Amino acid sequence: MRWSSRSWFRPAITATVFVAGLALIVTWDLYLNPKLTETTVLVAAQPILANTTITASDLSVEKILRTDLISNAVDDAALLLGRTATEHIGPGQQFATYMISETDLLPNGVYNTYVIPKAWMFALPAIVRRGDHIDLYTVPSSSTKDVPMLPRQALLTNVRVEYALDSSGQEVINANPNLNATSAENRENSTATISELDVLLTPTQWQLLLQACAIGSQQLVISDLNG
Repeated sequence: MRWSSRSWFRPAITATVFVAGLALIVTWDLYLNPKLTETTVLVAAQPILANTTITASDLSVEKILRTDLISNAVDDAALLLGRTATEHIGPGQQFATYMISETDLLPNGVYNTYVIPKAWMFALPAIVRRGDHIDLYTVPSSSTKDVPMLPRQALLTNVRVEYALDSSGQEVINANPNLNATSAENRENSTATISELDVLLTPTQWQLLLQACAIGSQQLVISDLNG
């Protein structure tokens, strides 16, 4: 007697095909399709303001569709931690290389933290913020002009600002920052007036600054390269 003539054969075949098809669908939905269409990315766990240092608490991992992956995405936490955000990054937003400064703000043995006190600063833009680069020019401390013309040659150039602090030692940041505004627009308002700059310098650069201000009694005119 042929198998196909048995009463249970066709229902068994139908059931087998149904189960196999169901298993294939489940396998596709749960395993194959996600592997082909989804990927894991690093995103901001909370709002990250421009010119602030990225920490572990700022990072989160999410699965997204591969079609939603941005170009130049940063997928290595080691490339983010300790670095400075160059713009506001909203929660859930992916990290791209252009959002991250290539220079961190941590002393590394070559560059150390030094303090520029208010007494040394003759002119300082209110828009200077953590993470900025500044140029330092010198003028005689007896200068009485509100905004003296910058000398032709700076004492120090491209100096990295680690912190801009107020008279209470608190960081001066943008007041009520708007994530939809540009960094320049947000810099128009601040939480306080800058009284001190903590900068990253080499020991040789610091000696040059010390010689000019502490010994030579000159003051600094500061030009913000980011504002």
